[in-house]
Amino acid sequence: METLKSAGAEFGYDAGKTSLLHQRLREGRFHLAVPGQFKRGKSTLLNALLGETLLPTSVIPLRAIPTFIRSGSMKLKVTHASSGSQEEILCESRIELISALEQYVSEEKNPRNRLL
Repeated sequence: METLKSAGAEFGYDAGKTSLLHQRLREGRFHLAVPGQFKRGKSTLLNALLGETLLPTSVIPLRAIPTFIRSGSMKLKVTHASSGSQEEILCESRIELISALEQYVSEEKNPRNRLL
């Protein structure tokens, strides 16, 4: 935490911003954006960091759908872009969670993001 404070001061971040980062670190949560070109291994990298194959990978490009991963309960929360409505899908197992996730984020099962 001291490193975070000194780095924040060094780069001109105010105490409020470093305090928010400190809180997120204590809670064990943070946002990690992984941008990149199609078919460059972003999902494969994230699966490796997670230690399991949670995100689908494919030979053909998958659609660009923002996906947030949280530890804890096994549920999928989908926000539909067209209506703004939200849907929660509770899953009994990791396999069921992965299958439900693929229904929304893979081009094969959700061509042209028609479900969103």
